[in-house]
Amino acid sequence: MARVDRHLRRHGAPEPRKPSLIDLQKQAVAAARATMNGHDAKRYSELFATDATVDEYGLGEAKGRDGIAAGFQGALNAFPDYKIGVSRIFVKNDLLVQEWIITGTIFGMFMTAFPDAKVSSHALFGVDGVVVSESSITATHVGPLGLLQPTRLPVTMHALDIMVVKDGKVLSGTTYSNSLELLKK
Repeated sequence: MARVDRHLRRHGAPEPRKPSLIDLQKQAVAAARATMNGHDAKRYSELFATDATVDEYGLGEAKGRDGIAAGFQGALNAFPDYKIGVSRIFVKNDLLVQEWIITGTIFGMFMTAFPDAKVSSHALFGVDGVVVSESSITATHVGPLGLLQPTRLPVTMHALDIMVVKDGKVLSGTTYSNSLELLKK
């Protein structure tokens, strides 16, 4: 014990061990899931860097935490019973892959336009700070959606979300979707 005391006086206490990348990823995903299921848009936005930008094709950019909170609150307003869960988790070294399931009932303008909408989430995975998820909505376009008049056609809208994550915070995000295919007749 005396040897340890002399070493600490001479060299100082060792630096605490930093969490591994995989531990940070697990913490970030668990925190996101908790805030999303808790329907807490403000806490969800705090998981992002203060200057983060999320770009959803057709919806524009959400800039900063206030914009991200407003965007997520809009999703919660459209899906008031929104819940997200994990069906499978795969981990190897610093790679974490989670398959998510999202459920919810769509309300508001979207529900008027697509009263039979069914949402499914297909995959979520992350590699080296990049997270990718895929989802789809199938429905019949029977009511107006903003300026879009109903086509009365069945549609399937696919979306692919890509997010860059660093130190457990989302730095940027982009959503790609085929939503504009609603314009086809």
